[in-house]
Amino acid sequence: MDDEYERKRRLSFLYLFLIYSALFICRGILPANLNPMMVSLGTNRPSIAWLMAIDLLVLIVSILFFGYFGEKLSEKYSIKKFFIIFQIGWVICFGLIVFSQNFLQFSILHVLSAVFRGSYLPIAYAMIGDFYPPKERGAKFGTISVGLILGAGGGLLFGTLLGNIPDIGWRIAYGLGFILSLLAVEGYTRNGIIPRRGKYEPELQDLEKEVKYDYKITLSSLKKLFKTKSVGILLIAVLITGVTTTTLGIWSLDYFTFSQLTIIADIDFRRLIAMMIFLIAGFGAIPGNIWGGKWGDKYYKAGKLRGRVIFSIVGIIVGFTCFFGFYLIPLFGATTWEIILSATLILSLGFLGFLFTSLSVGNQFAIYSEVCVPEARASANSLHGVMVSIGGIVGNLLLVFSITGFLILPFHVTILVTFGIIGGLLWIIPLFTYPREEKECRDLMAKRRVEMEQKFSE
Repeated sequence: MDDEYERKRRLSFLYLFLIYSALFICRGILPANLNPMMVSLGTNRPSIAWLMAIDLLVLIVSILFFGYFGEKLSEKYSIKKFFIIFQIGWVICFGLIVFSQNFLQFSILHVLSAVFRGSYLPIAYAMIGDFYPPKERGAKFGTISVGLILGAGGGLLFGTLLGNIPDIGWRIAYGLGFILSLLAVEGYTRNGIIPRRGKYEPELQDLEKEVKYDYKITLSSLKKLFKTKSVGILLIAVLITGVTTTTLGIWSLDYFTFSQLTIIADIDFRRLIAMMIFLIAGFGAIPGNIWGGKWGDKYYKAGKLRGRVIFSIVGIIVGFTCFFGFYLIPLFGATTWEIILSATLILSLGFLGFLFTSLSVGNQFAIYSEVCVPEARASANSLHGVMVSIGGIVGNLLLVFSITGFLILPFHVTILVTFGIIGGLLWIIPLFTYPREEKECRDLMAKRRVEMEQKFSE
């Protein structure tokens, strides 16, 4: 029975990874095709910035709903069926985008997809927290975040290459994203399972009888979540860095094409080079996510909890410092060798920027899971998604009211990257609060073990 559960657990994690990748393939197509889509749908950059702000606002409401009511609904209905239905919802929306005839139709479908997309982060990340013990969670959260990187990279790749097909290229890209997403959801439908909550909590692992963890989310546990300083400060940090990461995730390709690669005359070739720059530099986030979570777990196992935080702070500060160079140094050179050297410098700074800023990702979600009781993790994860989205709204609105000549300029990017540095500095506070709050959570779980043993003996 345990062997079968372990096999299904591995498959569940795999398909959650693939769904996450597919989701960001679909989301990565728009940034790769801003120019052809503006022509095809008859719109402009400020209008798209407004759409992104509205889309993120709807996503916030959706994430909040699923973070709290998803936990409540799971008490009455199968969380697996509930999860699958809403994943299919955003898949269908992105599939229908293929047939959009104007910007209004495209906007309605994109915003509607946000209603369903909000279900993924709180539910999937809570399941991962229940699937693995604390000493493995940093690595697992880091690994699942690689799905985001691969998906966003795939969206840029397919979007850019297919976008060169006149008139219909971006539609083909969305069609491909629809097919890949549907296959990922179908795989989870066949192989996914619901985790046994409490099975991997250290205090409950050696119970003689099978764990039946039946503690439910309450307003009291939510209030305690908001009072947890480590969670609160990290959420504010996420909001501030989200101004940088979410906004640049949408506009970076366009910015490089029209502001940083002007040494290249052909616009289509510029777009191709910009895509290659981001694909190569973005690969730095893959080892960053994996190594960051694994190193954080090593500190946790050794009882050096502050190491998880220090490692993340250094990564964020160094990473965003590298981003200043990556985003602000234009491609330059009078000879081929000079151009190659400048491109190498830009790529190196970008690779290091993505690598170092990604070191904190797995550790961040691990900290949420280590200072929150199991039933409150979905709410903590949902608030993380909310803060990222609010940061994106702020960033897009900053662009709406400051874009001159409908172009993103180095001035805008300097402001955005500065937000990332400020957000990183806030991690200093959990350096002092996290060890104490982690111990309080473990003490509470030990108390619950006694309550559960008493219940089992009745």
